[in-house]
Order: sequence, then C-alpha cells, then structure tokens
Amino acid sequence: MTIVAAAQASLGQAVPFSIQYSDDGAPAPAEVLWDLDEGLPVTNPSPALVFRKSGPHTVTVLAWDAQGRAAHAQHVIEITPVP
Repeated sequence: MTIVAAAQASLGQAVPFSIQYSDDGAPAPAEVLWDLDEGLPVTNPSPALVFRKSGPHTVTVLAWDAQGRAAHAQHVIEITPVP
C-alpha cells in the first residue's frame, strides 16, 4: 500500500490524498485513519487538506480490512510559501 499525493505543494493549495494497493484485486479497506500532520486525524478514504504551515509534512495512513488485518504507509510532502 502506498499514498498517492504530490511531493510538493504551495501554502493555500488543496492537496488530495489517496491509497494505492500493490495488489490490484485488493478490496477497499473497511476502515482508514489518516494523520495529515495538521489538525485532527480523519477517516475519509480520500481526504484533501490545505496546509497552513510551510516545510516538510509527514502524512501517515493506517488501513484495516474486514478481517482486522492492518497496513500503514507514509508520505512526505514539502509545503512551500507562496512567493
């Protein structure tokens, strides 16, 4: 499982996040928990966030299938100030 998102974005730009599975036949997770490194964790399967602080942000997702098996992934995104 990997996080699909931009590697860089500007302050004020909405950044969408989604999950890609290494097994194309894998079912969608029963539950997800995203830590977007700003604000409270979210359970939306494909969230978007407008970052308020520049610099590197580590985004983490935890996903569980219906049998309770879990997987996690991380992604670092660099947020740059608007010139």
